[in-house]
Amino acid sequence: MKNQNTERRTLLKKGFAMAATFFAGLAGAKTMANDKEEVIKNGNVVYDQDAPLFSGHTTLGNMVFVAGKGAHFEGDIKAHTDHVLKELEKELIKA
Repeated sequence: MKNQNTERRTLLKKGFAMAATFFAGLAGAKTMANDKEEVIKNGNVVYDQDAPLFSGHTTLGNMVFVAGKGAHFEGDIKAHTDHVLKELEKELIKA
């Protein structure tokens, strides 16, 4: 029977391996995009002291990836849904 420390180390090793695989895949995806002469474009980047903090959307080829949108104010689900849909529409127009 394995003790808790061994099990914990095994889980951590698996987690690090999964994270490494994920980030290696991202690097490979960028390389593949460059090989196919597709350009990744970032839109609506918010800066603070010359450092990029947030991009509202990113495009790759004919795909648009929109960052998470939410409604952080008092109101019901209808008001929140309307707000989020309008924010998504703004990002898609910008893209």
